[in-house]
Amino acid sequence: MKFNKILLAFISMGLMAGATSCVEDNSIYGSGMVTTLKVNVPTSDKMPEMNFNYGEECVVKPDVSYSGSKTLTYEWSVGSYEDQVRGNLTKVSNEQELRYKFPKGGVYYAHLTITDGEVGTVQEWQLNVNRTFESGWTIISNNAKGEGNLCFIKDLTPEEIAAGKEPIIMEHSLEKTNDGIPVEKLVGGIMIHLTWPTDITRVCVSTATKGYFLDPNTFTAISTIDYTKASPGFEADYLCGSASNPKVTDYGTGKWITLDGANMFGYMPESWQGHKTYALFSGSYESWGNINYNHVYVKSLNPLQFENNSGYHAYFDLPDWIDSSEMTWNGAPAFENEELVTAFQGEGVPGTWSTYY
Repeated sequence: MKFNKILLAFISMGLMAGATSCVEDNSIYGSGMVTTLKVNVPTSDKMPEMNFNYGEECVVKPDVSYSGSKTLTYEWSVGSYEDQVRGNLTKVSNEQELRYKFPKGGVYYAHLTITDGEVGTVQEWQLNVNRTFESGWTIISNNAKGEGNLCFIKDLTPEEIAAGKEPIIMEHSLEKTNDGIPVEKLVGGIMIHLTWPTDITRVCVSTATKGYFLDPNTFTAISTIDYTKASPGFEADYLCGSASNPKVTDYGTGKWITLDGANMFGYMPESWQGHKTYALFSGSYESWGNINYNHVYVKSLNPLQFENNSGYHAYFDLPDWIDSSEMTWNGAPAFENEELVTAFQGEGVPGTWSTYY
C-alpha cells in the first residue's frame, strides 16, 4: 500500500513537468526571446543611497536595461523615509530621469515604476537631503553686471572634518530655494531675532525693489515686500541693521521703509523721511541701569560726518560731525583713499561721550 502511494506521487510529478514544458513550447516565448526589463543598481539587498544638498535639484538617472522594442513609460513618486519608515508616496514625474527639489532637508525615498505595457519593474532609491542651512556664514555679493549672489557656507562638524567631508558652499541660495525669484542686485541682508511675543529668528534680504523675509532653516521666502507699493519709484540702496525692524533707504530721495520683523510688512516711518545717508548704525549706552540705543547716520564720506536722528532719538545728543582728517593712523589720515565699509560706536570707553570708530 505504501509503495503504491509513492508510485502515484511520481506519476503526478511527471505529468506536471510535462504540462509545464508543453506550455513553454507553444507560448509566444517558445523561441526563447523573452523580453527583459531591469534597472541596474550597485546592490540588490537594499535601496541605493544618494546624497544632495538642500536647495539643489535632486537628479536620479536610472540605468535601464531593456531588450524589447516598445516605448517605455516611467512614473516617479517620492515620500519621506525618516527612521527607515516609508511615508506616503506622491507622484511627481513621468520623465525618464527624476528632477525634483524637496521642500526641506531630510531623508526621502524615490519610487520608480517602468513598463512597456506587458512587462514592468520597480526600483527605489534612498535620497539624503542635507539640511544645508543649519550653521554657517552668509555672504552677499554682486558681480560687475549687477547680479546678486546670496552664498551660504555651511560649518562642518568635527565629525565631518575628521571624515574629510568637503565644505558645502551653496551659491545663489535665494534663487535656488525660491522658484520665480530672479537674479537681481542685492543691497543687503541681516539676521533678525525677536523675543516677544515669541522667540523667532528670521533672515531679511533686500534687492532694490523688494524685501524678503526668509525661513532661516530653508531660506524659503515666507513674506515678500514690494517697496514700490509703499512708495512708487522707490529703489533701495542700503539695508541697515536692526534687532527686529531693519530699514531700507533710497539715497536719491532720502525716503525710508521699515521692514516690520514681527508682522513682515513694510511701512514708511514719518520721522525718518528726508534723512539722506550713506550708512546707519546703532550704538548702545547705559543710563540709570538700563541699556538704551541710538541710531547714527553717516552723512558724507569726505569729510566723514555723523549725525543722529534728533527728532527720533532726542534723548542722546551726539556730535554734529566728525572730520575724517582728524582720524590718523601712523601719522597719516586713516580714511585716505579708503572706502567706508561699516561704522560702529565704541562701548565702555571712559569719559562723557563714547568714542566713535
